[in-house]
Amino acid sequence: MSYQRLELPNTGGVTISTANGNLDGTGTMGTVITSANDGTIIEKIIVKATGSTTEGMVRLFVGSGGTKRLYREISIPELTQTGVEPAFQVKLDEDLVLDSGEELYAATQWSETFNVIAVATEWTNCDCVTNCPVTVEYELNNGLVNINTANANLDGSGTMGSVIGASLGANRGTRIPKAKIKATGSTSEGMIRFFLDFGGGGTKMLYWEMRVIGTTQTNVVAAYEISAILDLYLSPGDILYAATENAESFNIIAEASDHIYCACPA
Repeated sequence: MSYQRLELPNTGGVTISTANGNLDGTGTMGTVITSANDGTIIEKIIVKATGSTTEGMVRLFVGSGGTKRLYREISIPELTQTGVEPAFQVKLDEDLVLDSGEELYAATQWSETFNVIAVATEWTNCDCVTNCPVTVEYELNNGLVNINTANANLDGSGTMGSVIGASLGANRGTRIPKAKIKATGSTSEGMIRFFLDFGGGGTKMLYWEMRVIGTTQTNVVAAYEISAILDLYLSPGDILYAATENAESFNIIAEASDHIYCACPA
């Protein structure tokens, strides 16, 4: 036998909206992610408002067995969300390690709605057969969708397109470093929004917004394009969606790779 440590995508998220000004781990909060197997490393934490905000705070707690300890506070500015101004969003680089069974929680100072998403990998140690040829294989799995129906909603409703999904079976997750946004004609000021559907159940959570600049496409002037740095892992069954603020045509191309692991016995 040889021993291998596998790192499996385990991105989690929660929507919080109940006011809780406590710093002692009490009061209403949501569970962002639960560590499993041999532990979880959270690489990034995204805090994304789904509407206008007032000055306040989002607080992160770590705990297990009912005990929660304050881990981090994120200052929220006063910001008015519009069709050309994104709601508050921040992406935090982390190296937060959770033991198996520990959880990351989130709470909001005021009754304003935020999506809190933890981009993480879950560790598991297993015995593999001695002649296992590789630990990890990577297979390209770029996703592509065209969106052109106006959808100004930030709550996960309305028309949007499926960019890419992490398939089930041998695939143990999909990594999406970035996505290309390419207009197919002239554009007005607006927004492209990315949403996550955890497990493919149909409930979509706003992940990130990208502002679109007004441009006029001609025979000698290219249509609008921009790269969105997503830094995202999808667990098997998760789906990434995209929507456009205005009824203008955009191709969304996700540059992704599937993680395929050698078989390990139960």
